Amino acid sequence: MHRFNFDDNGRPVARVELRLPPARRQIKLQEGVALGRETGFALIDTGADVSAFDQEAASRAGITTTGPIDLRRHAEVGCYRVPGYDGELIVEGFGPLTVTGASGLRLAQYGWIAILGRDFLRNVVLVVNGPGNSVTLLPRGATHGLGSVS
Repeated sequence: MHRFNFDDNGRPVARVELRLPPARRQIKLQEGVALGRETGFALIDTGADVSAFDQEAASRAGITTTGPIDLRRHAEVGCYRVPGYDGELIVEGFGPLTVTGASGLRLAQYGWIAILGRDFLRNVVLVVNGPGNSVTLLPRGATHGLGSVS
């Protein structure tokens, strides 16, 4: 179980580290290339189908685009193309999560290096405590005050 807080605008955020996925990290190490990583905050976004990386943060972490992907906004008709990324997010309290097909967006203006979408959230239980001003993420199979999580 790990508890997160809301940012100054009332949005739930988690502390994360962004880096190359394990297989690509191993290749870079064998080549003698210095590995980058970025730390910062990720928005916990229940409305996002897939997770996203800030393009500049991904670049600083040594993550290159895998090519364009189509992204759809819920309020708009149609899709638009954005860079796709494969990377690894280490979410505070959860450890590493390899993310494939992440959208490349410009998130720094909001103070985020990533967005945790439903591709991440489908592996956890999200508990929002409005009066307590916190968000709790529980791994599947955890036991807590609400009973067993499956």
